[in-house]
Amino acid sequence: MESVLVDGSSERGVVERTIVLVCTLYCLLLITLPSTYGASVAWLIALLGAVRGTVWRGFYGRYRLALWGMVALVLVNALVARFPAKVVPGAGELIRSVSFMLPAIYVMQYCHRQVTVRALKALVGLIVVGCIAIYAFHVGSADVTSAIYSWSLSHVGNVHNLVNMAAMALLALVVLAVFEQEPRQRAVLFAMLAFMLWFLVVLESEGAFLALLITACAWGTVRFTGGLRMLSALGVAAGVFAYVLLMVWLQTEGVVPGASPGSFEIRALINARLLELVAAQPWFGYGINSFKYVTETAVDGVMYIHPHQIYLEALFSFGVIGCFLLAAVLWGFFRLSSQRMILSEPLPMLGFLAAVYMAGKGLSDMKLMSVQPLAIFMLGAGLMARTASWGRPAGNGDLAAGSPRVPVGCGQAMTISRSTVAIARLE
Repeated sequence: MESVLVDGSSERGVVERTIVLVCTLYCLLLITLPSTYGASVAWLIALLGAVRGTVWRGFYGRYRLALWGMVALVLVNALVARFPAKVVPGAGELIRSVSFMLPAIYVMQYCHRQVTVRALKALVGLIVVGCIAIYAFHVGSADVTSAIYSWSLSHVGNVHNLVNMAAMALLALVVLAVFEQEPRQRAVLFAMLAFMLWFLVVLESEGAFLALLITACAWGTVRFTGGLRMLSALGVAAGVFAYVLLMVWLQTEGVVPGASPGSFEIRALINARLLELVAAQPWFGYGINSFKYVTETAVDGVMYIHPHQIYLEALFSFGVIGCFLLAAVLWGFFRLSSQRMILSEPLPMLGFLAAVYMAGKGLSDMKLMSVQPLAIFMLGAGLMARTASWGRPAGNGDLAAGSPRVPVGCGQAMTISRSTVAIARLE
């Protein structure tokens, strides 16, 4: 009998695809933490792996209008900015965030669904174990919430980073539970889901629960039709409107004399100041990353790093005309999103939920021109994008022309490779 040779390059391809997959999921779940936790390194590894693939060949063709719109937005903003030099780091964050689309597209193109689910389960499991450890370590404190807040300041920057990480894990658990078929594993996933909900309750983040409510309603607009879709859309609008009313009410009532303003009161004061400044310079704004350098943004003599409201920050930074261009750029990146993939595949569903959560959380938290919201937006756009006609050469597992494409995955390649090894040993 003929001897069958083992294809070593196939084994290397499996390892490479798995590494890109794990690094991409790591970024999606943990980019909310400071860079010392390795998200920047994971991004670089995933990007290099994606560039070695072939998905980049069709990227410019599919997104050229959005890419050129982004360039135009940055150039115009730099020309009119009060501090032009401060635009550069913000533009760098925007470009870096867009680059996250390449690993996301690579994962959807090459990695098998079973392997992505296993990797997602492993990473989410580690996050849940970490959250359990954090809670167990502080459960004996007189004030568990305050103790975790203090720990967060020392270890993860601030509690908002911990909240967003927990929320990402929560959304991933929802997706895993939806697609899990084995009853015992589903029960474990629901138990983990219950704990993460409890953990978020302990952290007392009203903004996170508002964002999760908006996310659930947004999911309803994709999942349902007719009256249920209308109700879901009204739920999204109601969530946004409720936050706006809260800010207006806090601005009207003001702070009780002699009392220290709370976090929402401070946000309301910042929002009011932002609207005043936008009214004074409405069309092109003050420039990216200029908020903390414009002295007029100070509230009661205190200057804040960012306004904790990405939509008003966009209006302040880009102005009305710039915001229209920014919206067009974002539409250009999301226009290829597939509703069918969102409803039928785990990672596109998670990408959708994560992007909407960040959009909802942006009402009360985060800086606009940073990777925490923008990279998750772009990861979501990449995971939800239709995978057809990416310029990938025929073969390598693709079906004949005219047939639907089936991604060649890590698991498929591993199965072929193991079978080949077994045949070689028998020979």
